[in-house]
Amino acid sequence: MTQLFPTDWAAAWQTQVIAEHAQFDEITDPQARPSSDWWSAHAARFHEYTQRAPQPDAFLARVLPHIYPGVRVLDIGAGTGRYAVPLARAGAQVTAVEPSPGMCSYLEQASDFENLAIRVVPSPWEEADVPPAEIVICAHVLYAVRDAASFLRKLDRSTLGQCFICLGYDSPNAWLAPFWRSIYGVERLLLPGAVPALALLHQLGVDAQLTPIAPTSTWRFENPEDALEDVCAWLCLLPDAARDAQLRALLREQLYAHPDGGWQVSHPAHMAVLSWDK
Repeated sequence: MTQLFPTDWAAAWQTQVIAEHAQFDEITDPQARPSSDWWSAHAARFHEYTQRAPQPDAFLARVLPHIYPGVRVLDIGAGTGRYAVPLARAGAQVTAVEPSPGMCSYLEQASDFENLAIRVVPSPWEEADVPPAEIVICAHVLYAVRDAASFLRKLDRSTLGQCFICLGYDSPNAWLAPFWRSIYGVERLLLPGAVPALALLHQLGVDAQLTPIAPTSTWRFENPEDALEDVCAWLCLLPDAARDAQLRALLREQLYAHPDGGWQVSHPAHMAVLSWDK
C-alpha cells in the first residue's frame, strides 16, 4: 500500500498533541486547571447537549445500516450514551468503553431504565480488556490521544467487521482561538483532526476511507452565561468581573441565537467519517 505522504504520521501526531498540552500547562493557572476527571464535572451539561441533538445524525446514519439484532458493537469513548443507546435500541449488544465515572453513570441509568443490552466498561481504551466486535465506533475521541498509533492499532485488532471513526477536520478547540488570543496573547496550538488521522491509518497499513459528513455536533449553549462559564473552565480562568465583561463581548461575536433555541458557536464545524472493512 502506498503511503499518502512521506511523513512519520505517528510521530507528527504525538508531537502536535504534546506541544498543545505543554502550551496549556505553560500559560494557565495551575489552581484553575481541571481535575483529572474534568468530564465528570461537566457530564450533566454534556448529556443535556447531546440529548438535544436529533438522531440519527450523520455519523449514526453511516453506522445503522450495519446493525442487526444481536450484532456486537464496541463504542470507544461512549460518553453518556449518545450512540450506545440508539444502537442498543436497534438491537445491538453494545460494549461502551468510557473512562469518566460521571459519564458512565448516565450510561448505566439509560441502560437500566430501558433494559438495554449495554455493558459499561469504566476504563480508558488503552487499558480496556474487551473482546473484539463486529462493529467498532469511536466519535470525537482521538484528538488528544498522544500515542494515536497504538490507539488505532487496538481499534483495528478489535474490529471483526467494520470500524467507524468520527472526527472534525479542525481541532475541537479551534473556535476558542480568539479567546486565547484576547486573554493570554497567544495563538493557541491546535490538536490534529481527520486528515492526519487518515494519513496515520494508511501508514499503519489500514485501508481506511474518508467520507465528509454533515456536522454531528457544534457547540451550543442554553444561554450566553452558560457559554461564559464553559469558556472560563476551558481557559482555566478564576472569577474576575472585568475580564468576564471582555469575554461576554467576545461571545457576542462568536455566538448566534439558534432558531430552535439556545446559542450556537458560529465557527464552522466540518466533519468526516474514517471507515474500513475487515
